Amino acid sequence: MKKRIALIFIFALMVAMCSTIVVSAQEKAKKEKEPKVQKDFKAAKIKLFNGKTLKNWVFVLKEPTIDTASVFSVRDGVIHISGTPFGYMRTKAI
Repeated sequence: MKKRIALIFIFALMVAMCSTIVVSAQEKAKKEKEPKVQKDFKAAKIKLFNGKTLKNWVFVLKEPTIDTASVFSVRDGVIHISGTPFGYMRTKAI
């Protein structure tokens, strides 16, 4: 009888240990899947617009014969886009 109780106790202890190991492994796997956040945010910043010029930008217009300066400009530290002709701008930093 004592042997049986000892075996049941050992079995219960092993189940508890295995459960702990499985939960730990699941938490570790979850942390590995999460995106890593860079701790030094100042080093991660990329300044795309200096508030004065558009020299680090590329412009594409539907009508390539039109001067991009007539569509895209900077006034008071803000980028202004006339919208005519249709086009877009993108950073050279990509």
